[in-house]
Amino acid sequence: MQEYIAVSEPNDGGHILIAPVKQPDQPITWGRLAMLLKDDVTYQLLFDQNRAYFENSNFKNVLVGFRKETDAAVLLEILNQLN
Repeated sequence: MQEYIAVSEPNDGGHILIAPVKQPDQPITWGRLAMLLKDDVTYQLLFDQNRAYFENSNFKNVLVGFRKETDAAVLLEILNQLN
């Protein structure tokens, strides 16, 4: 079972990133997030609403980051429920 945690952006970038507990130095990208959500019926709407980010080649390797802890907490809860 893969668990995720919030980590600070390197070099004090000001964002809260999401990373696997076992690999905190490898935060997830929009491309990885898409792979995690797209096949889960519960989160299909979330995937569809953010399809532009998930499928755009410019974003696939961009880290998923948040400015607010509450926003990061929501995604953490979603990801940790997938497993």
